[in-house]
Amino acid sequence: MTNATTHSQALLIAISLALFGPLSASCSLQDQNAIRTDKGHVLEGDAKELEDLGSDRSRNRVDGEGVEDDSRAANESSASESSKPRESSENEASGPADSLSPSPTPTPEVSGQDKDGKIVPLEKRTIAVSGLALAQLVQRNGRGTVYTVGESPSIAREGVDCRSRAIVTKCSPVFAKLGLGDDDIVQIGGSRAMGGMLALTSKGEVWSWGRKNWSLLGYDVPGWESITPKKIPGLSGIVHIEVGITHVMAIAKDGTVWGWGTNQNGQLGFKSPATIITPVQIPFLKGVKKLALGEQFTLAILPTGEVVSFGSNFFGALGAGPRDSSLEGINDTPRVIAQLKDIRDVYAGHSFAAAVTKDDQVFVWGSNIGGALGDGTTIDRLEPVSIAALSGAIKLSIYASHGLALKRDGTVWSWGTCAKGCLGRDGGSTPARIPTLSNIVELVSSSYQYVHALDNSGNRFSWGRQLRANFGDANANNVGEVLIRVPTKYSNPPNL
Repeated sequence: MTNATTHSQALLIAISLALFGPLSASCSLQDQNAIRTDKGHVLEGDAKELEDLGSDRSRNRVDGEGVEDDSRAANESSASESSKPRESSENEASGPADSLSPSPTPTPEVSGQDKDGKIVPLEKRTIAVSGLALAQLVQRNGRGTVYTVGESPSIAREGVDCRSRAIVTKCSPVFAKLGLGDDDIVQIGGSRAMGGMLALTSKGEVWSWGRKNWSLLGYDVPGWESITPKKIPGLSGIVHIEVGITHVMAIAKDGTVWGWGTNQNGQLGFKSPATIITPVQIPFLKGVKKLALGEQFTLAILPTGEVVSFGSNFFGALGAGPRDSSLEGINDTPRVIAQLKDIRDVYAGHSFAAAVTKDDQVFVWGSNIGGALGDGTTIDRLEPVSIAALSGAIKLSIYASHGLALKRDGTVWSWGTCAKGCLGRDGGSTPARIPTLSNIVELVSSSYQYVHALDNSGNRFSWGRQLRANFGDANANNVGEVLIRVPTKYSNPPNL
């Protein structure tokens, strides 16, 4: 595809957006394909943040405010089940994979003493978001219970009428226990956009619920949602799940990697089909240490500490250097990012990515709209560059035009552009500390421009776009959108 053609298509999309607005949530994947360019497509729930940045660049509008209606995603087209996951034995379903390195990020813990007087963690908490829903995993003595709050169906219950402007949906402003029965959940994950929520059990099973957008649920359902959690068939022995924006991957105890969801640009490792509804094995990935899933690309850390990327090179998201014809279209073959060594963690936003080294140095690359990369410019980076101000980071949360970093000292730093207040401070294209936060140990942000954080005492702080009970504030249930521009303490599920 020539540059002239690409620029012409980008201009056409910009004009279309100005005239008709962002894509409706009811637009099917087939319909989206009809108007997308080789540089990506508009996501459901992602309509405002980049538009607020101005019209200095003719780009697809991809991040932020969310679709303000009650439309439903159309059924996605079925894809051939080209490979069936192998059923693992009961022995394989227990215990962690040796290839997975534990995250250095501490979790909120309440300490106590066992019968021998040894100090042990009694409770720890982790969080995940999907659209306007929050899930919180509370673990004690190896037993994990999930509580949800916010908009249905991602909370796995119907809820009550929840008003936003003239729209009435279903939501719940009060945390309730997720009914998976055995209380043995060890990990939760959400799409961050308007998709599904997943939970991994200690038995190596994966359960999912919520909207079927992009086939993230791992099984087909009639209609557009599954409000009741269901076990993903054919998956067993799983030790880690990674939920992206349009696709999901799972790592098994034997080191194999399984994936499902959207595959329009080879982000699942295949040239076709465009959608994979049920899990298939990714043939070239085994023994990877970590995964990160962007909108249409994938990153994986190899046992050597190197990083490979595949999928769409939208604005240089693959970190593969100067663009050439070999990087256009579908890139289903992994490429090593030469500049990255001794990598501990990788993170993927919409069209940019980041990597953290074993000594807490941060490298970024890809789209830099709104200062998303934190380097003080808006110039896209086709290869990784180091961001000195983020040294000491142990966890990142990035999306389209902004990012947040949790540092080892418990401080949180933000950068880029976020019209709805999700920076937690006055904005800027270079990282700066959010002054009101300290002792933070967990952090997650949503494409709907809001953030949740937990401190080392288990307290939850939230900021950004409050809507449809996504903050768990009963007083804000029917108020409509409220912008919370500084981190504010909100209620949590009860202690175990």
